[in-house]
Amino acid sequence: MTAQATTQAVTKASTKVPKRRVVQQQRSKDSQIKLLAAANELFAEKGFQRTKVTDIIERSGCSIGSFYHQFTDKHGIFEVLFQQYLDTANSAIDTAQYSLSTEPKLSQVLYKAGKMAHQLLKTHLGARRAAEELVYRGEGNLKGEAYQLTDKYIASMTHLIPLYKEQIGNINPEAAMANALQMMAMVITSQTMRPTRHLPDSEDAFIAVLVEAAGGILDLKK
Repeated sequence: MTAQATTQAVTKASTKVPKRRVVQQQRSKDSQIKLLAAANELFAEKGFQRTKVTDIIERSGCSIGSFYHQFTDKHGIFEVLFQQYLDTANSAIDTAQYSLSTEPKLSQVLYKAGKMAHQLLKTHLGARRAAEELVYRGEGNLKGEAYQLTDKYIASMTHLIPLYKEQIGNINPEAAMANALQMMAMVITSQTMRPTRHLPDSEDAFIAVLVEAAGGILDLKK
């Protein structure tokens, strides 16, 4: 074999390896996405304790090897799911934008924020239900992380008070805003975890009810 032929052979071999790795990495990523989606669904349906690793594998359509290549155990996949929830929630809070030009009324801000929270909590229902079980069993600092998220949400919304102060009739706007947002967060959390027939099924109607109640706390001017 000539030197040129040898060089060409080595070049071909070296270019094949990265392609194979890319394919393997993509397959691994696809498997992780499927396993996480399956775990989120099952935790939402059955809870953390009653969900088995074999259930997650079967629901995902992935192999046993794929699961243990990605995660150590059921707690491991929960930790990834819960971190995804925290990351998504923090990002949503950080990037949310409100202004008098797009939301001239504070009630519109509350509606937009409430809808965002509702959709976020529904999307990550499995992670949240699993976290609730683990908190009940005294595992980890999950409750503290959830409280930090709520505090951050309230703080970000409280910064809007100067923009909408003329619309707020309550003599203590900061406290009223915090109470209104806390009420909305508690009801949205409860309704997504354990729905009650006493509240509207429609998301729009449900959020509208909460905005009306929050408006009462803030004494919003019509």
